[in-house]
Amino acid sequence: MILMNGLGLEAPFAPALAQAEAHKADCSQGIALLAGSAAPLLTDAAVAEMSAVGGVLLIGLGLELLGARAQPLKIANMLPGVFLPVAYLPLSGWLSGLL
Repeated sequence: MILMNGLGLEAPFAPALAQAEAHKADCSQGIALLAGSAAPLLTDAAVAEMSAVGGVLLIGLGLELLGARAQPLKIANMLPGVFLPVAYLPLSGWLSGLL
């Protein structure tokens, strides 16, 4: 916007810029609401397990980039596994309480 001030180009873009700012504010509020609702599920143990899964995926990505395997690894198909500890840890606690 600084470069456009002296050129008189800011007027045609003003409605689009205002709309983009409003959209950005709406998105940030949605992200904050989502984070607030997910906070009880993200315990320290869940975050540690999610980090461990992410580390394993990074190792797999490194092996893929090095070409260390004859058959390619499909790392993108494994990305949902990062969220499995969020479901596994409460289920594990519930099952251990039954035994």
